[in-house]
Amino acid sequence: MPTVVHVGPISSPGGIQTVIRTLSSYPPEGWDVETVESHSSGSYLSKLQAYNIAKQRLEELINGSGGDIIVHLHAASDYSFLRKLRLAEHAHRLGGKIVFHIHSGNILSWLGKKDRAKKMKQRLQDCNATIVCLSERWKELITPFLGKCVVSSNPIDPIHCIDDAVIRKPNQLLILGRNDPIKGHDFAFKIMNELERRGTD
Repeated sequence: MPTVVHVGPISSPGGIQTVIRTLSSYPPEGWDVETVESHSSGSYLSKLQAYNIAKQRLEELINGSGGDIIVHLHAASDYSFLRKLRLAEHAHRLGGKIVFHIHSGNILSWLGKKDRAKKMKQRLQDCNATIVCLSERWKELITPFLGKCVVSSNPIDPIHCIDDAVIRKPNQLLILGRNDPIKGHDFAFKIMNELERRGTD
């Protein structure tokens, strides 16, 4: 049976962990799923240890898969991106098919430094990675830096889906995500204020 291996911050709080948990709980029909922890919030030494354990676990999974395995790496920017890229290269050398899923809101500023994007693009191409981003807008922004991207919105756990029997209250704004400028809450508040200014309750 084909296997997808999700690699990322499995036990660290945050959005990527939630995405991995949801994808792992509802794999495609006919697929096995595995998860590999690649993150530690501790010291540099603990981060290095987590990376080495992830690398070793990927070797075990790929070598035991019979070749029918997709390694789906979930990356932010900075060291997260670089760690996942090294793991992607390692998995590719072992025969894994690579999906490189970018979750970071500040990826563009990180890629824009010096000739970083050119190097990252080449390394992703060398491991034949399918690059995934979160929206059509992100695709437009990331493609000039890294090349062709595929859009896949973050999944929603079915327990959070709205029942048709629920009566929605009009003119309400639900803001999800931590209170961080990168999440765009200010933009949402500006829209709300503009609607109010135009006479919408």
